[in-house]
Amino acid sequence: MSQEDSTPDDTIMKRLYQIREQIIRESNGQIFEDSTELIRQMREERTKELEELHGLRRPAHVESSERSA
Repeated sequence: MSQEDSTPDDTIMKRLYQIREQIIRESNGQIFEDSTELIRQMREERTKELEELHGLRRPAHVESSERSA
């Protein structure tokens, strides 16, 4: 298939493949973070904030200073 024979879809797919390969090269093969772990940590942090806000838990800075004392 020559350049004249390529369809717009072929051209788009070739370009997407090139971009994909570039991203993989530039990120050393690690394209995405572990989103599951990231979401779990964010939920845990938000839960602590809500507990502190509603008086169900002591603020983190108080807990850490009590542990070190």
